[in-house]
Amino acid sequence: ECSIWNADGTFKTAPKLFTQSYTIHAHNEFSMKPIVFSALPDKYEETYSSLLQSVITYAKANNLILCPTSILIDFELSSFNAFKKAFPNTNIVFCHFHFAKNIMKNLKKL
Repeated sequence: ECSIWNADGTFKTAPKLFTQSYTIHAHNEFSMKPIVFSALPDKYEETYSSLLQSVITYAKANNLILCPTSILIDFELSSFNAFKKAFPNTNIVFCHFHFAKNIMKNLKKL
């Protein structure tokens, strides 16, 4: 039902035993809704893959169809690789905000 997803992690709100809080939101024509809340111990590809496999397993067990046409993520190679393996036919898009933020950070170093 929701074909466009956003996925992102934040470190400031992560519980003490974890590195980051990671969420996935889905868009429909009227709104964006959170569909996954997680606390992750690190930023490794295997961790993202495990999370996504859990989401896929849950969806199958509950007769939910996951078919995102595009997923918007930040510029993190490990999450990109995990999403690409879990959803090989999905267009993975990098977030312009994070791109611009990285450019500004590097320009300030000059």
